[in-house]
Amino acid sequence: MSTLARKSKCKSCELEISKEEKFIHSGKSYCKECYDKIITSTQDYNLLIKTICEYLNIEKPTGLIMKQIKEYKDQLGYTYGGMTYCLWFIKAIECKSFSEIKYGIALVKYNYEKSKSYFLQQGKITNSVQNASQEGAVNEVKVNLDKVYAKKDSFLFNIGDLIEEVD
Repeated sequence: MSTLARKSKCKSCELEISKEEKFIHSGKSYCKECYDKIITSTQDYNLLIKTICEYLNIEKPTGLIMKQIKEYKDQLGYTYGGMTYCLWFIKAIECKSFSEIKYGIALVKYNYEKSKSYFLQQGKITNSVQNASQEGAVNEVKVNLDKVYAKKDSFLFNIGDLIEEVD
């Protein structure tokens, strides 16, 4: 009698997975894609908790802080990584301190979108610099000064007429 290997279901996406495709996290089976998402989320969460403890100078987050994290994630759609970045943004860019623990991480709620815009802006700047360096951003341009000196009667001249591109 031949026995077929029993397939498991991914606890996240319900996809049937074989023993070779199965990844286990906290006693639950996941497909590779879902497993990678869970691991990333867990790492982001741990970094958020570590950052909160460091910035607020506490050993572990208070009940209020845990409630805020859950609320921001579930109701507002914030990510753990986004909240961590927002905390950094508040401290490093906005130069605000976290001396009042009684408010928990309430500043995240009021600065998340601003930090997100800052992050996206920094990404655009980085991409434009990388694109410029890949394209050989240094363009040689020759300016024909004889044409400038020839027009003694006018202070105005067309810069396009003076530039000669060098190949």
